[in-house]
Amino acid sequence: MKRQGWWKSRKWGKGLCAVLLAAALCLPALPLRAEAAARKTVFIGDSRTVGCYIAGAGACAASSVSATDRNGDFWSAKSGQGVDWAASYGVPAADSHVGSGTDAVFLFGVNDTYSLSGLQKTVNLVNKKAAAWKERGARTFFVSILPIRSSENGFTNAKIDAWNSYLQENLSEDVYWIDVATPTRGILQYADNFHFQYTTYQMIYQYIKIVTQYTAAVEDGDTD
Repeated sequence: MKRQGWWKSRKWGKGLCAVLLAAALCLPALPLRAEAAARKTVFIGDSRTVGCYIAGAGACAASSVSATDRNGDFWSAKSGQGVDWAASYGVPAADSHVGSGTDAVFLFGVNDTYSLSGLQKTVNLVNKKAAAWKERGARTFFVSILPIRSSENGFTNAKIDAWNSYLQENLSEDVYWIDVATPTRGILQYADNFHFQYTTYQMIYQYIKIVTQYTAAVEDGDTD
């Protein structure tokens, strides 16, 4: 089973999630020493990841991205894609950017939730890369799949919930699970059934960055 993360392993974990979300909503966030704050992130994902790139990194509108942003983070994402694209293109494009002091973040899955085979493919891909990247001194995170606004073309929140449960149970201990769905329940603002408003993408991006940096800070003893 994958790691729950330090914020989920303590009795006060839910309260801390709320604190981190509040920090994401009103940056600047909590203080970090230089080492943790300077960590770079590699994002791999779908259109929702592209949305985080546009809103979080202040980039221009795009349907795909394979580039380093102004903060030094690398993005490998494409709209409408899932695990097959990630295995063939997304991960290979990102691989050379993952090294010591890097947080690799997988942020995809909604496009695969109609497919049972996609589940095992996702687990196999993420577990394999997490093990390899751990050897390089990097951490790997998987972000929970966020709900859709309403069912469409076979996509349902019941399937998304089933995927999240399966992934939580089957991703390895080399993978840190970031539960974004729970702390954002009821506050997500949608642009359509699958995508979010600019401010929601900003919130998601900031929350991910805070959690990854604080995971490093706590585990590496790098808090003030």
